[in-house]
Amino acid sequence: MRRAARGRTYLVEALLLLACLLAVACVVMAVFTRSLEVGVQTQREQEAIVLAQNAAERFAADPLSVPYETDEGEYQVLCTVSTFPRPNGTWYDAHVAVMCAGEEAFSLDTTRYVSASDAEVL
Repeated sequence: MRRAARGRTYLVEALLLLACLLAVACVVMAVFTRSLEVGVQTQREQEAIVLAQNAAERFAADPLSVPYETDEGEYQVLCTVSTFPRPNGTWYDAHVAVMCAGEEAFSLDTTRYVSASDAEVL
């Protein structure tokens, strides 16, 4: 009889150990799944930031040459430029928004002042 009790105890311990291992495996899988989602989201944000920076640099080089809308793969870059004439030049404001799947992934605002003498060069 004592031998049968040991066998049952061993079986119960083995089942408890198996249940703990399954619980840990579920938690690890959930963590890896979440990290994959965060990685994909971070990559998209990084690509959107690079596209917005490129548009801002084009704006800084020549505020009048930036197109309102450009398509870059799955992204759409929208650039709204406002012009404010000043006595000795022109003040330009730009709002750059990068859209992905109809949602704004990243946006930034930038400005540039072009003096009257520099406007002749542009």
